[in-house]
Amino acid sequence: MIEAGLDRRAQLLEVAAELFAERGFAAVGIDDIGAGVGLTGPALYGYFPNKAEILADIVSDSIERLKQAAAYASEMTGFDAPVGHVIRQAVEVALDRPARLATYLRERQRVLDDSGTTVANAESAMRQAWIEVLRTLHPALSDEELRMRQAAAIGALSAGAYEGTPSNRRTPMLMRAVIAVVLSPNSPSHGPPVNHAWRPAPSRRDHIMTTALRLFRERGYDGVGVDEIAAKASLSGATLYHYFNSKAEILVDAYDRVAERVMASAAESLENATSASDALTRLARSYAWAIAHNVDLIVVTSREDSALPAAERDRLARRRRTLFEAWIGVLSEVRPELSAVEARLLIRMVFALLRHAAMAAPRDRDSSGEAANLAVALCMS
Repeated sequence: MIEAGLDRRAQLLEVAAELFAERGFAAVGIDDIGAGVGLTGPALYGYFPNKAEILADIVSDSIERLKQAAAYASEMTGFDAPVGHVIRQAVEVALDRPARLATYLRERQRVLDDSGTTVANAESAMRQAWIEVLRTLHPALSDEELRMRQAAAIGALSAGAYEGTPSNRRTPMLMRAVIAVVLSPNSPSHGPPVNHAWRPAPSRRDHIMTTALRLFRERGYDGVGVDEIAAKASLSGATLYHYFNSKAEILVDAYDRVAERVMASAAESLENATSASDALTRLARSYAWAIAHNVDLIVVTSREDSALPAAERDRLARRRRTLFEAWIGVLSEVRPELSAVEARLLIRMVFALLRHAAMAAPRDRDSSGEAANLAVALCMS
């Protein structure tokens, strides 16, 4: 809903943020944005030169707000004060403009690719400000490790702020959850709860999917053609069509492949668990491992879900709900004091935490065990 008193430009930004957060940038047209404030699509160009400029403004605004939250905290004194204040400020930022923060996290790479160094430098400064605050708690962690923790916390916060829980219940929950993430001690990383020591050599289909997902991540689904995928995979276009009928089929099959692994690991986690608490830890570790080893797919599906064929969306959504409900059942047993709404909010935050932690994790080692520890800390907040 558009806040009363905003000028037309600000109204357009709010409408666009809501639409981008819900559907993704590629699925929203200028007519959709204009209609939200009673304008025709072409009339929008009186306020912004193009749709990409609207997105850049939203992303830049979120970066600046998050930087200000950390800068405000740095002015506080005492060991605990900076962290408490940075989290409170960040929660206020998230709740004030939840769609803008969600759009920033979903579409940031698109803006970074288009805007050169300006937005990248602003984001780097924002993250460094957060790192300096977090270093007061974890002086032994590297900048990369602190960056992963910051990304995990902001990802979880955004998912919680965008959820439709009443604000009087949501604010204290967000505070507790994000503080639990940033305060969680750095524990040794554990391996996955199932044996992943051996895998068969990648097939030609695997190679095509891996190549396609890397291109989709770098340039967006709409910015990549089948011939380009084939060329990058050292194939002819005709050869590629022996394996896939279309670009969309590549995306669907890749999504299915990882979803099957996630569901199988979740089932094994539940079967081998000795208690609800053990099941929660096993679920976190298996999901974190699967995400960490399929980051390209996670990035693509988190921002390109509108690219999935309409006929496949219900089926894929059912599979996601099955996994989500399994987590809800475990958490509700571990923490019976939570209402159904509260449990669902925490699990949505956990899924976002693990996704953003994987995207920000150091590239030279497996950090999925540390991400899983953060997820469990959030669940117990």
